[in-house]
Amino acid sequence: MRLLTILAGYAASSVAAMVVLVLFGWIDAGSLSLERIGYIVPLFLKGAGTGALMCLPIALPTIAFTELTRFHSVWIFACAGIATGVLILATLGTFAFTELIELRAFAVRDVIVVIAVALTASLTYWLIAWKLFAPNKASTKNTRTR
Repeated sequence: MRLLTILAGYAASSVAAMVVLVLFGWIDAGSLSLERIGYIVPLFLKGAGTGALMCLPIALPTIAFTELTRFHSVWIFACAGIATGVLILATLGTFAFTELIELRAFAVRDVIVVIAVALTASLTYWLIAWKLFAPNKASTKNTRTR
């Protein structure tokens, strides 16, 4: 049963990340009309799946650590979200580091959006897996939370 919670939390976090992309305007909200829903849903799900795969290098060790130790502080997931955002920015490299240092608007916006998306995903996972559907008390004896 816990594995289903972990998988559902991870899936929900990927969908939440896509919602944040829509809210930030990276995905045109106008194209999300009901007439186009047959085109949008597969793209939305494909984006969520791609995001889930990109986050695995940080998410998998974080989830394993929190499940094995039962130490599931929100700060662990916040740090994991920031680390994931940095990893995504480093691998995508859509802007040059010098442009970020120069505080060019598009580079700063990209950093803010990617970090916000990664934080949303990691905190959504924490909310689902550790707050809404936490393991029963017997299996979380001697745990620490915040």
